[in-house]
Amino acid sequence: GSRETRSGGDTEKGRHGDTSSIVRGPSSVVRRPWSIVRRPSSVVDLLNHRYAVGALICLAAIGATLSKGAMMGAFVALIIIGLLLRRAGRRAATLLLGLAAIGTVGVIAVGLIFGIERLNPFGDTAGARIELWRSALLMIRDHPLIGPGLDQFYHLRTAPEYGNRYIAPEALETTEQFAAHPHNLVLDLLVRVGPLGLLAMAWLLWQFFGLSRRVWNQQGPVSRDGALAMGLTAAMGAALTHGLVDNFYFVPDLAFAFWLMLALIETDGHAQTPARISGMRNHASLVADRRSPTGAVTHE
Repeated sequence: GSRETRSGGDTEKGRHGDTSSIVRGPSSVVRRPWSIVRRPSSVVDLLNHRYAVGALICLAAIGATLSKGAMMGAFVALIIIGLLLRRAGRRAATLLLGLAAIGTVGVIAVGLIFGIERLNPFGDTAGARIELWRSALLMIRDHPLIGPGLDQFYHLRTAPEYGNRYIAPEALETTEQFAAHPHNLVLDLLVRVGPLGLLAMAWLLWQFFGLSRRVWNQQGPVSRDGALAMGLTAAMGAALTHGLVDNFYFVPDLAFAFWLMLALIETDGHAQTPARISGMRNHASLVADRRSPTGAVTHE
């Protein structure tokens, strides 16, 4: 708080000034977890923040999986948050964008220098993905309207009656013959639910990012709603990036996470609709500008 001394009708604040706006204590962090976005006064403060530490632990866990798709998703999420913060003029943007760039280059360098196959973007797993995509395209060619159907990718690749129509002979000697999906969200949707399913997913994503943008434009990174929209946008961007080379939706936990993100942004977005904001402003104006019986305006 501030100390005030009155002398001769004048008010003099204490030598420490007005500190009423300073957030103190761990309880304030619990109440306002988005403060890391709001007040990144320095790199040290940012890294010392408990949520930043938690984020770094999550990044380390992703690195321990040696999953290129997961790492790509994490880097894309950092880039999205960095760009949004940069748009809002936040200093943390430079740090996040730098981490994404260093992380991307570092992972590729480690994979190439130390010969770690799972981190090498040009390794055998890349060739396996191409073979799976080719299989999916052949299935889509033969079933263009509704696709082969749910959980038919593995069956068509391994069923004796189809021979090697949907699988390369060299893939029969690897574990890729047991792949249950084409490791690409667009091809997976076309195989399982056809073009209509792909259009439905595109519409859902269009609605998601539209609501995210509206909340962000109205609230910015300072508010809880703006920070939530930013985090959800980054999470969905990471999921879509991961879905380009792996599964995106047709696993229970991924489907649950997808609909949870949609539900959160739907609730957050409609809470900030222009009609509601306009109504709140009109109500505030009526309360503030109540007219007296003589026609004068009184401000309460």
